[in-house]
Amino acid sequence: MSKRGGEIIKDPIKKFKLEEIKDLTDIRSTLEKFKRLRRLHLKHWILKKETLKIIGTKKTLVHLTLLDCQIENDDLPLLITELENLEYLEISGNWNIENSLNGISKKCKKLKQLKLRKYPMSYSSVFEEILQLYNLECLVICDVENVDDNYIIQITKNLKKLKTLEFGCCDNFTNDTLQQLGQLKELEHLLLSSAHNDESIISITNNCNKLKSLRLFHCTGTSSALCELEKLKYLETLHLYDIENVNDDVIICIANQCKNLKTLKINFSLKLTEIGLKEIEKLENLECLELKHIKNITDVVFNKKYKLKTFKCFDSTKFTDQGLKKLLKNCQSLETLIINSAVFTNQVLLCAIEETKKRTNNILLTIIDMGKCHIKVGSNINSTPLLEIIHKFV
Repeated sequence: MSKRGGEIIKDPIKKFKLEEIKDLTDIRSTLEKFKRLRRLHLKHWILKKETLKIIGTKKTLVHLTLLDCQIENDDLPLLITELENLEYLEISGNWNIENSLNGISKKCKKLKQLKLRKYPMSYSSVFEEILQLYNLECLVICDVENVDDNYIIQITKNLKKLKTLEFGCCDNFTNDTLQQLGQLKELEHLLLSSAHNDESIISITNNCNKLKSLRLFHCTGTSSALCELEKLKYLETLHLYDIENVNDDVIICIANQCKNLKTLKINFSLKLTEIGLKEIEKLENLECLELKHIKNITDVVFNKKYKLKTFKCFDSTKFTDQGLKKLLKNCQSLETLIINSAVFTNQVLLCAIEETKKRTNNILLTIIDMGKCHIKVGSNINSTPLLEIIHKFV
């Protein structure tokens, strides 16, 4: 349903998204008219009891997102527990989540995806509810206090259907407990931000062989254990952030075995050299490559990147403008190029202009320079509508 002038148009609106609204007085009557609403996304709203009651009448809702809304602690259960068809719930904020999720396991039995961010949470109340959501396929817990080993132990015992599990900014797990994640054999997406050693990595690679996405932060595993990532044949996305022991051997193993990789992001890997970076060219399906704070990046990284759509490289001084020109000529589907080195020269700019002029796929190339670039974007850029230059100084 939409509004034109003062007239309400009876369209079958199924998705409604509003952000940064401070006063809902004038929107309540409009919400009441949405009879078949399936998706509702609210961000930074002030939600009072009357508004929550209206939303709670939308029995067709299957997807609800509440991000940093102001909600009275005792009111949210009136909303959530009435939405018996809810399949997706994402909430973040500083209000009392224990009251908010009271009874959710009994009333929202169809819930498949639950994402909780920025909460204090006690094990005895909220988590008891989560553990009874037996059909849950996605659980995201990010920046939530008091999350410890008990959560891992109980999740692996009770939520066997999980395909996605993310623990972001949760650092209270021990390595012995992380090994139990190998029991979740249906996992396809996993994010871990706390320390994990050889045993936990090997448990995951030996047992979670359906993984398509793996994101590891601050891993303490050795290079030999990290080489075991080669067992994940279905992997499409791999993030290795702040992992000291990512070296040439690790990248060689991954490049030789993980042929389905489309996204590879590596950050702060000081042991990686030109030898390992050259092996990335074997990943023929790679669409996104991100290399941050790796000093040994040379022009070999630009070899055979024909399908690349996004390339990000920060804090590297060893590759040249010739390498960037090769990338621009070879990658006609390149959409985003983000760099902050001095190699973004006038010659690179001219090459970008000429190569985008030749494009027949109508794909816009956006080059974002994050460094202190002094080149001047002249009138030549106006000759190609498929090139955008953005300067961001950091």
